[in-house]
Amino acid sequence: MEWAQLLKIPIADKVEKEQLKDLVPQKGKMFLLDSVESYDLKTMTITCLKEISEDNIFYKADLEGIPAFTSFEMMAQAIAALQTIKKIKNQEEEPNPGVILTLSKFKSNIHSFSKGTEVCIQAEEEYNSNGLCCYICQAFARGKEAEAVKTKITAMEIKDLSDLLKQ
Repeated sequence: MEWAQLLKIPIADKVEKEQLKDLVPQKGKMFLLDSVESYDLKTMTITCLKEISEDNIFYKADLEGIPAFTSFEMMAQAIAALQTIKKIKNQEEEPNPGVILTLSKFKSNIHSFSKGTEVCIQAEEEYNSNGLCCYICQAFARGKEAEAVKTKITAMEIKDLSDLLKQ
């Protein structure tokens, strides 16, 4: 959907999959979120959900699920959704493409998320300055917050991604 059209569509407190597809750049098998459960633009936090299934691009039959470390991509998509929701709500310019610069303080006390598990993905903005932002993120099976993947993601908006790729 074009940005001008997105600016006219109201964003509810909960965003379902069909609308969410328009809020993140990932498409096809790389689109990994089912919904936005909640978000808060004052605290810049978001909670998204994803039920793990065999059609997930990261699914491994021997694990009967996805490796826990791959949840960083779901976290990155949650960040993209939050940034896009903010820009729509504030009637700002279309977001630029974002690139992950670092994953730091990665900690996981689980090996994988099993098929059928509903994963909660949470991100909270630590800082955002001139397109450089940092988020504290976690992913866990609903109801099992103690068994989580946690990391800090630093990302940057790039006005012209093709210029970056030429370097």
